[in-house]
Amino acid sequence: MDLCHDAFGSHVVEKIITCFDENYISFVYDKIISNFMLLANNNNGLCVVKKIIIHALNKETILTIQSILIENSVYLIQNPYGNYSLQVAFDVIYI
Repeated sequence: MDLCHDAFGSHVVEKIITCFDENYISFVYDKIISNFMLLANNNNGLCVVKKIIIHALNKETILTIQSILIENSVYLIQNPYGNYSLQVAFDVIYI
C-alpha cells in the first residue's frame, strides 16, 4: 500500500500489473481491491486502480471491481480523483 501511494512506487506496481499474469500476482490484486476506495481517491493510487480495471481478466475480479464501482459510484463521481476510475471502467465496458 505504501508503494501505491508513492509517486515512484506506484509506477513499479503499475508495471507489475501490466507485465505479469493476474494469476501470478493475485496477492497484489487482492490488496488493491481490498483498498480500492482508498486508492481510487488518491492521485497516485488512482493510477494503480486504473491499471487493475484495464488489465483484470479473471471474471471474479471483474465482478468484484464492478460491485465496488457500482456501490460507490455517487461518491466516486464527486471525488476529484475517483471519477477517473469510473471513466476508465466505462472505457473498458465493465458497467
